[in-house]
Amino acid sequence: MPKNWQGEEQPGLRGQFLAALPVFEGLSPSELRELESNSSTHLLEPGEKLIDGEGFRDLVFIVLAGYLDLCIQANQNNVSLRLMPGDMIGEAALRMYLPRFTTVIAGQRSEIVVISGATLDSILSARIEARSRVSAEVSRHLLLMELAAHPMFCEVDPDLLSEIARNSKFIVVN
Repeated sequence: MPKNWQGEEQPGLRGQFLAALPVFEGLSPSELRELESNSSTHLLEPGEKLIDGEGFRDLVFIVLAGYLDLCIQANQNNVSLRLMPGDMIGEAALRMYLPRFTTVIAGQRSEIVVISGATLDSILSARIEARSRVSAEVSRHLLLMELAAHPMFCEVDPDLLSEIARNSKFIVVN
């Protein structure tokens, strides 16, 4: 890792990208270095699947460059949402809230950062605010997908649907 003029380790490009994300605001330089060293970067070619309906890994994906299409098949409709640089999605959240057939596909040549759920749990264990922001960001797209998949919203303008999702939240009813 490069060092600054005072001899302190400086983050690489992936670390700088992660540090610039609002969800990681307030993390210490050592926590950011740990996050960078325990993450990896992957390149996806257009049409390549990142997540499909099979298997499960407890991973969080952050779009670094390009874009990904999050697609679900529901009620004879195919619903998709585009994930742009800085957007984050968690496979665990995706499987828990959208159990229908779901895929995440590279819409163009895309670079993603991959972080394990265990790594995030370890780094954010004492950072309640950061943990809450990451959890909210990882599941932010799920509510929009649930709304878009519901027949009642199938003809609603995507911008209005996004606004509805921003002003809504999941609640658990037992």
